[in-house]
Amino acid sequence: MLSERLYLVKNEAGEEMGPVNQDTLVAWAKDGKITPGCKVRSTLIPQWGAAGSVDFLKPFILAQQETAIRKKQNSLVNIIKRRIFLRAENIMTNSGLVKVRPETYPSASLLLRYMAGLTDTLLMILLAAAISYLFTLLFRHGVFGKELVFYVGFGVFWVLCLLYFTLTIAYCTQTLGQRSWGIFLIKQDGQPFWAGRAFFYTIFMIPLGIFSALFVLTGEKKLSAQEHLTGTRMVRIKLISKKQR
Repeated sequence: MLSERLYLVKNEAGEEMGPVNQDTLVAWAKDGKITPGCKVRSTLIPQWGAAGSVDFLKPFILAQQETAIRKKQNSLVNIIKRRIFLRAENIMTNSGLVKVRPETYPSASLLLRYMAGLTDTLLMILLAAAISYLFTLLFRHGVFGKELVFYVGFGVFWVLCLLYFTLTIAYCTQTLGQRSWGIFLIKQDGQPFWAGRAFFYTIFMIPLGIFSALFVLTGEKKLSAQEHLTGTRMVRIKLISKKQR
């Protein structure tokens, strides 16, 4: 009859435990006595290995790592930080011992961003011309006085601008200009978002949009200032071939 294989465990403090059998190791892993930082080896092999590399311990070690990550993400400090800066969580999924993103999109180039911005600017110029014409007629008919007509017209223009960018981005993920050039906005975890985040993106875009080139060219993640502040990312539409492989 073959003798049962025994194992030694070395914890993060360097203390050795054992020798014990496989069932005891599993019980220790369930109780949290064996952690991701522990090392394990057979009494027959002098080389230590990570506890997560042992097949029958791997599910318990991965569960501990996932719990630790979720606990860190859900800490009060991180929750407050995400709410203040409107940052998306960096969502990852596990595939064995490798973490991967659920979906990736190619980043929008600086040229596409500026061409989309130019297209939207032309649309806003047309909107301004239409509002100017309308309020000129209202002024001529005595609806608004000379002192008031400009301020009311200017206010209407900015309200419509905010509504245009906020609603098109929130419910279509892209403005008409961005749609024309095949780019759209998503959260940094690859998911869509709603009107609140789109509104703040628009608010930050108005004063900071002119500096987009500086942030995109010098930043490691190629994000504009308004994308950093709202946890979003401008990406290109992915073209998927229908050809059978």
